[in-house]
Parts: sequence; structure tokens; C-alpha cells
Amino acid sequence: MKKHILLLSLLAVAGLAVAATVDQMVRNITGSNTPPSVNAIQSMASYALSDQSNNVVVNAYNGTAKFQTGITASGAVANDLSGSTGAFTFPKADVQIPYPANGGNLGAANVLTGGINIGLIPFATMTNGSTETTVYTDDTPAGEWGAVGGTADPADTNDATIARVGTNSLKLAWLATAVAGDGVTATITSDNLEANESIGMWIYSTAALTAGDLTLVLTDDGGARTFNIPAVATLNKWTWVEVDISALTGGTGDAVTAVAIKLSSAGATAHGVFTTYIDTMVKWDAADELTLGVDLIDQPGAVKSILTQVKADAGTQAHDMAALTEWTDYFINYQSGSDVLVQITDQSTKSGFGLVLHK
Repeated sequence: MKKHILLLSLLAVAGLAVAATVDQMVRNITGSNTPPSVNAIQSMASYALSDQSNNVVVNAYNGTAKFQTGITASGAVANDLSGSTGAFTFPKADVQIPYPANGGNLGAANVLTGGINIGLIPFATMTNGSTETTVYTDDTPAGEWGAVGGTADPADTNDATIARVGTNSLKLAWLATAVAGDGVTATITSDNLEANESIGMWIYSTAALTAGDLTLVLTDDGGARTFNIPAVATLNKWTWVEVDISALTGGTGDAVTAVAIKLSSAGATAHGVFTTYIDTMVKWDAADELTLGVDLIDQPGAVKSILTQVKADAGTQAHDMAALTEWTDYFINYQSGSDVLVQITDQSTKSGFGLVLHK
């Protein structure tokens, strides 16, 4: 028994010695006048490291960047980014300005100062989008789409895990045996697309797509017309694409009854098994576009609000402001450099303005 007690005592002392050694190691990293190195703190799951005097030496470290990088021997902050003239990128996550710990006592508030890219865009004259703008997919798109009857058409299902608008996208699981012409199709009410310029959609792909790997096929009473779908260069990221259909003239698109997405011969050669997700396919006319004049940020919520009111009249009409809803009253056609708002509902008697976040 005494041997056991002696052994346990020795183990306890050894444990204290190990703990003291670990403690000293940590102090050697965070307790000296020299800030910890990147390699030393990369493995530490901490958002704030302090030295032995409780001075914060590293704040908001995310594994690749330090936003406050240390304390000098004299006690001053080293490399404080508040004086930096260069650009830097925050972590790919929400960045929060903490609320006052006292709950706002005596009007206390934490604020973010400096230039922020928020724009107020006026719309002096709006249009009636209901005559030409048509959304071809709803929030349960698999119900409207089906196989084209090819060699190895992709399985099409609703997917609630990867969706850009609403709760579901159309998931297309392409097979390794797929050949040119395989795909999915949807029947639409006969529509004259010769007055329209574009069909757009959100695409998310597990493989990087070159322009023309996938095609958009429009069928009317005169036959099928094929258009290349633009490139989706970044895989596993939602990308807005616009297909130019202005070539539909002279009876080639005056009675379109079917819309299809098909694999091209180039796409079949370039890809084996991959998956694409399609969300909110829509067609429209350029006359219903309102220029924003800015390049919006690449995430939902780029348009914070669109408010409209009836334009001036003889004084018999109330001019109350009305808020529009994205994908009910309008959508954004993302272009290179200057995006546009496309109206879905009739706003022809209105003027308005939008509050947007841009690059």
C-alpha cells in the first residue's frame, strides 16, 4: 500500500511538473515582449491572446491574418492596422461590431466609421414588367422538369441543401455515360420570345464549366434553337448567367413551348460524373431593365430595399411609399461592372429608389 501511495505521489508531482512546463511554454509564447509568431499561434483556437500582463497581443486571428499583431518592447501596439493604407480582407464569415457592454448607458454606441459602399439609386421612370418577364421555375422545380429521353439523362430532383432563391433548386445529377443531347426539359405555355433578349438563371456546379458545356434549347413550332450557356468558372459557387436569345427572329421563336438544358458534345467529352443546380430561370426584355450603375456584392441581400410611389398627378392620388419584393416584383441581372434591376410586376405608374450594397 505504501508503495502505491508513493507511486501516486510521484505521479502527482510529475504531473505538476508537466503542467508547469506547459504553462511556461505558453508564457514563452504569449508572455514575452515579442509578439507570438504566426506558426506558434496557428494551432490555437483563440480569438484573443494576452500576455502575462493581460495585454492583448493578437486579436481576431483567423489562421492567415493578424488584425492587431503585437506589443513592442516599449509597450506600444505593433503593426496596428488602423494606420494601414493597404487593403485587407476579413475572414469569410460574419463580422460583428460588439454592442456596448453597458447596454447603451448614456447613449453609448459602438460604430463603424469610414467609407462604406452603400448606394441610393433613383428610378425616375419605371415600366410594366408583367408583359414580358416570366419566371420559368418555382420553388418545387422538379415537378415541371423531366428527362428529354436521351441515352443517359440526369436525374432531376428538388434540393433543399443547395439553393440560391427560396428553399429548393433543381438538382441535375449528370452521369459518366452521358452524351451530347442528354438533359432535361420543361413544357411552357406558348410564348413569343422574339421580343425578348435574354434568359437568365443561377447555376451551381460541382465541376467548372466552359461556355457551351451546357446548352439552352428552345423549341417552337418551327423547330429547336440551341444557345450556349455561359461559363461557370468557379465550382461549388452560385453564378448568375445570362443567355443571349436575341437571335430569335422571323418566326424562329414566336411560339416557344419547351425549354431544355442539355449537355453538349464538348461538355460530354470534358466531364464525367458531376452535378449542377439550377435556380430561378427567367426570361425578360431589355426595355424592363433599370440601370443601377454599380457592381453589386456577390451575396443575397445586396439590394436592401426598393421603395416606389405613384408619380406626380393632379393631387387625387395618395403618394404612399410601397416596398417591392425580390423575385416577386423584380430581380437583379448581374452583369460585368454595372448590374441592372429587371421589373416583374407593373410599375409603370411609379417612380422610386433603391438602397444597395456594392463593390
